[in-house]
Amino acid sequence: MDGPPTSSSHGSVAADVPDQGETSGHQSDTPSLRTLNPKLEEIHKEVESDRKEMHNVQLEIPKTEIDDLNHKLTEAIRVNSQLVSQNKFLQKDLDRTKGDLEKVNLDLEECKSRLSRKMSNALTENNTQITDLSDSNRPSKLGEKHSELYDNEWTDAFEELVKKYETDESAIKTLLAILKDVHTFCEVKSAEQSKQLRQVACMWNEELERESYTLQTPVKEFRKYTAELGVQAVRKDYYETEKTKNLEFFSKSKKRKYIDGCLKLCWLMNVQDPPVIFADAAAPNSDFNTVLYKPYTCSGSHVDYVV
Repeated sequence: MDGPPTSSSHGSVAADVPDQGETSGHQSDTPSLRTLNPKLEEIHKEVESDRKEMHNVQLEIPKTEIDDLNHKLTEAIRVNSQLVSQNKFLQKDLDRTKGDLEKVNLDLEECKSRLSRKMSNALTENNTQITDLSDSNRPSKLGEKHSELYDNEWTDAFEELVKKYETDESAIKTLLAILKDVHTFCEVKSAEQSKQLRQVACMWNEELERESYTLQTPVKEFRKYTAELGVQAVRKDYYETEKTKNLEFFSKSKKRKYIDGCLKLCWLMNVQDPPVIFADAAAPNSDFNTVLYKPYTCSGSHVDYVV
């Protein structure tokens, strides 16, 4: 009974030990692996070589491109610098040209202005047919101011004078005499001012003053444009004359306003070029000229007296 199990046990152990044939088979595989190892190493070396070569190529290509780009950038900077310099030069040249053009335009405008003034002066010099419409004291406007003086200040002064005189005609003749006297005074003052302006321009050099015909037009224009300023000085001089400063007549308010109005009107008339004048008074019983006069209180064909 104990025999078979022992036999089986020995059989199991014997089965675990490889036979001679199997051992020989494993030993026959070993030379094949050793033969493959050198080939693998060779392949590995080739792969490493190719990898290094590819790495070098990758490094060389970007460097070449960078150098090319740097060269192009340097060239672009150089060209840009040249263009900036050229632009600055052209800008300076343009500014200089603009300045020259502006100066030429100013000179041209000045020439046009001088030519226009000369042509205007040539046309208007002592020519009553051509009127400067920009002048607020042109003859037509002075005519309107004369009518306003008659309607206002003259009427108020007449109402005061008529109380003193026996007739209206006496008061009217007094007011007319004042107007004539003021006009004569302004004629004298106007001539004095014109001479004084030429003297100032020539520095009181009599020889230059005699040859100062070129100042004639500028002096006339100056007097015309400063006429309103001169009214106060003329008025002051008139009231300081011997015939007026001590007379009570000239201190009355309404009469004084009439004289002030006459002074302003007559001064503005005398600074015109040519001066504006009053027509000669019509003689009594002469034909009534409707172009120069208008009726006072009644109409008729002959003049009684001038207002």
